[in-house]
Amino acid sequence: MKPPRIEIELAKDQHQFSPSDFLLCEYRLRAVEGLAVQAIETSVLWIAGGKGSEDIGVHFFQRASNDAISPSMLQRPHRISTVLPNSPLSYPGELVSVRWCVRVRMFYGNQQQLIQDHPFVLGDAEAPKNLTKQSNEDTIDGDSIDDAIAPPATVTTPPIDAPHPR
Repeated sequence: MKPPRIEIELAKDQHQFSPSDFLLCEYRLRAVEGLAVQAIETSVLWIAGGKGSEDIGVHFFQRASNDAISPSMLQRPHRISTVLPNSPLSYPGELVSVRWCVRVRMFYGNQQQLIQDHPFVLGDAEAPKNLTKQSNEDTIDGDSIDDAIAPPATVTTPPIDAPHPR
């Protein structure tokens, strides 16, 4: 028996978006016949991380619980769509980074879960070549989004000894 998996595909194989763009993707659950699926969560989220803790911001979230899941539902493709926000933009900094992804999480069996992330870029950065890579995870520990995202932004600050504008 093959292990269960989740396949996510962005419409038009697009991996880079501008703020206010419409994100459309489709996901399929594979090799789930005979599994006791309790819930399926879909989300569009960003992860801010660096040399310490990670923060997760959820832009879109949807959950199908046990009473809404049927064998026929598990066999067909499902769509996720949302208008992307103006911020935060993807950012690949050394101390701080912001990464975006579509995430599908399936809860099944005896407290098991399968998570699939599909990364994308929000902003004007050049999309990395490895951005289409996907990976399945059996635990919630760790994120599978590729680390390369957008170029650093330029921030201009006045010199410390400059007079304060009034």
